[in-house]
Amino acid sequence: MIQKLLKLVFVFLLSCTALLAQEKTVSGTIVDENGIGIPGANVVLEGTSIGSSADFDGNYSIEVPNDGTLVFSSLGFASQSISTVGQTTINVTLAESAEALSEVVVTALGISRERKSLGYSVSQLDGEDVSLVKETNVASSLAGKVAGVVVSKSTSGPGGGTRVVIRGNGSITGN
Repeated sequence: MIQKLLKLVFVFLLSCTALLAQEKTVSGTIVDENGIGIPGANVVLEGTSIGSSADFDGNYSIEVPNDGTLVFSSLGFASQSISTVGQTTINVTLAESAEALSEVVVTALGISRERKSLGYSVSQLDGEDVSLVKETNVASSLAGKVAGVVVSKSTSGPGGGTRVVIRGNGSITGN
């Protein structure tokens, strides 16, 4: 009789442990104030390295080990935190934030640094400078605006290709 009771208690504790260890999938859509999906928006479980990114339409899906708080963020938008308790679908609307667009310099391999922390000069190009040039291709409008940048068009028209070379052609082997 005691053995049966111990087995029953063991099975009960094992099932409780399995319930606590289960992951749930939280999914939804991340949109801006106009209802347009934000591609590449980030979703991170607060306090962990568990994260995901939204697809082209703003749809995301993330595996959450236990209930927690998801942090939604994207460049140019204010971050938003939402609890996952009792929810498996969370749709988020991010508000635009001009404060989130601080001065950032993108260096090699996509590493972002503040301008004052760099030991070399940095060229700056405002959006107005690019929009004044009446080019059909945005990359073509960079020609002659920034030192060390060479822009060459391979074909003409709005769908034409453009090659942008920064500080010359080079490789690891030197050829």
